[in-house]
Amino acid sequence: MSSYIVCLFVSLCCSLIIASTAGGAIHKNSKNAKRSTDHISCLAPVDGPRLGFQNEHGKNMKDQLVAAGERVELKCEVFGTPQATIHWKHNGILMEKSAPIGNYESRMENGDEPIIGLSTTVAVLVIDCVDDETAGHYSCVADNGCTEAIESSAIVAIEQNGEKHPACPVRSIFAGITPRINLWTDSLLERPEVAATLFCRAEGRPKPKIEWMVEDDNEIYQKVSNGDKHVLLPNGDLLIRGHGTAENSKAGVGYKCVASNNYGSASLKSIIIRAHA
Repeated sequence: MSSYIVCLFVSLCCSLIIASTAGGAIHKNSKNAKRSTDHISCLAPVDGPRLGFQNEHGKNMKDQLVAAGERVELKCEVFGTPQATIHWKHNGILMEKSAPIGNYESRMENGDEPIIGLSTTVAVLVIDCVDDETAGHYSCVADNGCTEAIESSAIVAIEQNGEKHPACPVRSIFAGITPRINLWTDSLLERPEVAATLFCRAEGRPKPKIEWMVEDDNEIYQKVSNGDKHVLLPNGDLLIRGHGTAENSKAGVGYKCVASNNYGSASLKSIIIRAHA
């Protein structure tokens, strides 16, 4: 576990450099995103606020040409200080109701306390069946409320074979849908004295119940309950309160988010690393 934490720490720091130097060919500023007025929390990061996309061979998301009816998955990975929230747009229109930008609860709890706040946020958009209605221009919009919002885009197009594209079947509003986690914190580097938030947002029908597990000293996951150390937030996120110093707290702690309903479950792991700035 310790060697993994060291590797992850190095990866996060390198990613911060990439995020601060990424070129315009990778992403663009989002002109329509709302700006935060929380001036104090934006001054809290010890190295200043930053935001950038994870680069993979010079691209964040790739255009996709698929057959009608195929399933498509778009993945967006963002490095940010403070932690960023990700939204999706289809042909320029937001696909879901806008949620509060960033880790609002931990910012409120920390006040003007200095933070590191370096995190990796991941969002996945799944198009279960591509047709003329769901094909088009998709944008991942990342915002942490302290820097200019950024966008990365991809085109989802249907292969042309000279025939009319069949429409995807309409799913009944009463049909059950297995949970799917669509936004989560992959990793977070933070000072031990301050609070931090791990994201976990899920979709499904009925609405999934989200629970959190924490890895103990024997690397066994135990259920997290509301208390002095943890607060389970209504949207599925987990607030982890600060405690002690780096000398008397574990360097890295693994967490697992589990989303479940009557039709199944989904889970993803996150890790928080505690270190002094």
